Amino acid sequence: MLRAASSDRNCAHCRSSEAKLALLTDHEIFERYRRRVRRRKRTGGLSLAELNAMLLAGMGLLAVGLLFKVSAVPFHAWTPDAYEGAPAPVTGFMAAVVKAGAVGALLRATIVAFPGLALEWGSLLSLLAAATMIVGNLFALGQTNLKRLLAYSSIGHTGYI
Repeated sequence: MLRAASSDRNCAHCRSSEAKLALLTDHEIFERYRRRVRRRKRTGGLSLAELNAMLLAGMGLLAVGLLFKVSAVPFHAWTPDAYEGAPAPVTGFMAAVVKAGAVGALLRATIVAFPGLALEWGSLLSLLAAATMIVGNLFALGQTNLKRLLAYSSIGHTGYI
């Protein structure tokens, strides 16, 4: 905030003020969190409904992050542009290794971390896999650029994995 307001970027006092503001802001956030934790300890902690809501929100965010990483269908739009702009060896690496690692993490999260919800995760992942296969292969048909073709092909292969 102060950086945008200061007119002299080389001013030592301005840089010092920016650092102090950052420290004070971080300290204030930490203190608010510490007060909330102490309040929860005094009142008996979180209720089961609050814990379940937080668990579901966390699982949803984890799923979105990993599905974005593997380029599953709702989160696949970045892949062709990234592949087209990257050098050929990096494109091949992203098409194979990164997706395999992210699929492994996704499977580990669904099976090991939340074994009681494996059926729900399985049905959701099955639907996403089918949609990913269909969209990836259909979009690959109309490509003339080799790297974009590889991108859509890797999106389709993600569904098969």
